[in-house]
Amino acid sequence: MSEINDIFIETVRCLICYSTNFKKLFDIDYTTTLSFKLSNTYCNNPKFIPFNVLQCLDCNTFQLKYLGNRNIIYSDNHADNFGITKTEITYKFSNFINNNCEDIDGIIEIGSCNDVLARSILELINTKYSIIEYDYTGNNKDLNVINGFIEDIDINTIYGNTIIMSSIFEHFYDPPSILKKIYNNKNIKYIYFNHPNYDYFSRNDTHNILNFEHIYYIENNFLIKLLMNYQFKCDKIEKYNNHSLFIKFTRDDNLNYSNQILFINEVAPNDIIGYYNRLHSTISKLNILLNSGSHNFYIWPSSAHVVTMFVHGLNYFKLKGILDNSPNKINKYLYGYNIKCYDFKQIFNTNDETNCIIIGGCGNYINELELKDCKTKIIYLKDL
Repeated sequence: MSEINDIFIETVRCLICYSTNFKKLFDIDYTTTLSFKLSNTYCNNPKFIPFNVLQCLDCNTFQLKYLGNRNIIYSDNHADNFGITKTEITYKFSNFINNNCEDIDGIIEIGSCNDVLARSILELINTKYSIIEYDYTGNNKDLNVINGFIEDIDINTIYGNTIIMSSIFEHFYDPPSILKKIYNNKNIKYIYFNHPNYDYFSRNDTHNILNFEHIYYIENNFLIKLLMNYQFKCDKIEKYNNHSLFIKFTRDDNLNYSNQILFINEVAPNDIIGYYNRLHSTISKLNILLNSGSHNFYIWPSSAHVVTMFVHGLNYFKLKGILDNSPNKINKYLYGYNIKCYDFKQIFNTNDETNCIIIGGCGNYINELELKDCKTKIIYLKDL
């Protein structure tokens, strides 16, 4: 990676296999903000960076051409654990770990801005628990919280034989170096992943695949092969509701260690190119609708799923507002776009025929909406 300025750097070698053999996906650079947070007031000086995607022609990993400054992206925690889906994922993942553990002796959780998962696991497993996080906002009680990025931490000094990574691996700027660090700590016996099901997302238009936080796309099978390169074998895998993969890896000294990637993402080009073609087609259709002025248009939810659409050309300035269910977001303004967030139920239940709510590509989060007969018009992206 090469330095551009203090806001972003440009990718000059593949984040996975270190090749320099790239193909650029888009003819033009789009623009993206560097935060998904919502604020009480307008942000007068938001940080933006260019956005484009590179395809590594050696391992078929799709990745961002421009990587934002981590200290800016993660300086202000935006994580919101509100909602049935996130609560259930925590519960299910905790039970997955508990039901598939033999001799856990100390846990190191990488990249957890709060203690929600830790508390859930510690209700089931009595062990020492450490969290490595740059911007930790949870309760420190009975936890060893280490402020910083895993890249800068010597994990050999932390007690534990188990690593937990919950929706964090796709954030790493140099995944092989993280895996090598774990491999070199011979105390580490187990790795538990809660990983987004990107195979499903890309094929079913869930718009949370590549953004300034989720910086590369590798297939589920590729992830399993990648861990084998570092002597960790997949013992158990469970799928949660087309949203997440729970994976248990155990160190296996019979596997050959290698920092070389000799395999590829097999269907990624078709998946990702098809995904973006559909995304841009959907946005074109939505823009025609927005420009018509036929309704007061709102969009749900206030998350990466919708910001992805903004980045790729949705005329967000034609929106009356953005919607969410979380009280932590309502009546605040989306960073960089300064669109006010309103309560979904309040707008939906107005029974106002002039209102129209667009349901963004949010996957199974849509199950959290309580939709009933109402005059408020609803538009689903799949119906366009």
